[in-house]
Amino acid sequence: MAQTTAATSKPRRRINPFHAGISGAASLLFVAALWILFAPVNLGGKFAYFFVVGNSMQPHITANDLVLLRAADRYDVGDVIGFRDPEL
Repeated sequence: MAQTTAATSKPRRRINPFHAGISGAASLLFVAALWILFAPVNLGGKFAYFFVVGNSMQPHITANDLVLLRAADRYDVGDVIGFRDPEL
């Protein structure tokens, strides 16, 4: 007769509630930081997201590139600006 042995399983590690809380808080802070940095203007953020139409900014910005725009207090010569054409 063949002998069978019971499969041995490792005991499950207990999750320390303190570490779980720290991990959860760090995850929440990370998501909040991403939201603050990248939230769109219509949801309270600082940036507007647009896809470029046309090729007037080549070779640096090409058609269909995603650009993030934000308002500035002043603009200087050489600054890249974006504007919305109401006909497009």
